[in-house]
Amino acid sequence: MAEGSSPEVWMQIDNVDFSYPGMPIFSDLSLTLDDRHMVLAVVGQSGVGKSTLIALLAGFSSADAGAISICGDKVMGPSAARPVVFQDHNLYPWKNVLENVEFGLKAKGLPNGERNQRAREILKTMRLEGTEGLYPKSLSGGMQQRVGLARALAVDPLCVLMDEPFGSLDQDTKNVVQRYFRQTIARINSRTVLITHDIREAVMLSSFVLVLRGPGDVVPCDLLSDDDCEYSKLDKERNDYWTDKIQSMLSSR
Repeated sequence: MAEGSSPEVWMQIDNVDFSYPGMPIFSDLSLTLDDRHMVLAVVGQSGVGKSTLIALLAGFSSADAGAISICGDKVMGPSAARPVVFQDHNLYPWKNVLENVEFGLKAKGLPNGERNQRAREILKTMRLEGTEGLYPKSLSGGMQQRVGLARALAVDPLCVLMDEPFGSLDQDTKNVVQRYFRQTIARINSRTVLITHDIREAVMLSSFVLVLRGPGDVVPCDLLSDDDCEYSKLDKERNDYWTDKIQSMLSSR
């Protein structure tokens, strides 16, 4: 965003309805996010629609009504510009680390030399240099997840959609992977949607949290709002404040 210019809107959800047979999930859901908020986190209990929202944003599912646009493109179906990272890294076991990361670049038609260079650069950013020739089964869980993130980020996506990507990691490994993730998306200037059940993780990694409490009950939380948080300039106090506030929102449902 140029100095003095208005923030650019990158996500627009307009009056979206979605339901499974006999089970409404979203009713008239609307949200507008601009570049002040590069990471959107979505939290809520099981069964309230977190993964359904990712499916709608990814284009895997279609809304019953309404429209979704991400980075200027109306979501009509899956797109390489919006890769999805799941809790299960979904690496190809028959491909080594370098080949896994190159996969999306090859699909984009990049020549061999360029995709090899870009894959190696993103692996270095994720602190995975030296693993290029290894296969997924020989990597730790944290390393596998970093390779999965590297594969998604290598294509310089407009937006990365992440469904509980850190949920299966132990706390020490999670801290490492999250640190590399933050550094990498800042470097490539990518927007991110993070689905998580971990409220503190949502608060630490994002600046806007969407709290799903049940069908038709969605609470937006702008973590940059000075009106809501007296600790806006103190990270630990800010994180504690918003973690407690969002936990209270979910508990009062």
